Amino acid sequence: ALGTLLHSTDGGYTWHQQRTGTDNHLHGVHFKQGYVFYGWIVGERGTVLHTEDGGASLITQHTCKAGTDLHAAAFNPASHEGWLVGDNKTLCYTSSGGARWTLQDMPEYITPIRSDLFGLTASGAARLPSLQAVTYAGYDQIWAVGKDAL
Repeated sequence: ALGTLLHSTDGGYTWHQQRTGTDNHLHGVHFKQGYVFYGWIVGERGTVLHTEDGGASLITQHTCKAGTDLHAAAFNPASHEGWLVGDNKTLCYTSSGGARWTLQDMPEYITPIRSDLFGLTASGAARLPSLQAVTYAGYDQIWAVGKDAL
């Protein structure tokens, strides 16, 4: 099913499906370390869902790049800083717990894959790198990984 969210409260022995309110595919989920009630779920077409009550209710947040598929979220457990990553070089940042997201620039040396090697998108443009995962490692160290860059 689209928009599937499963939750376990017994270490994974049993699972319960929760309503998400979206028909979009969901790609990633992140709960702040040490804060089991504060989480973010990201997915297709810029979907960002946020909970402050362990998933009992989900609030839609607006991302920095609407319509772009998002794959992962990470948050600094000691602040309201967070990051989202997704397709087309999308790297979003918030200092407000997701109330406002801003697009961060990718390094210039991260270039799109060459169309002569891998083909073109449906619109005829070279595909842009897609970031698939992000993590906050502490002490201002944030790591993101992806595909489709040379």
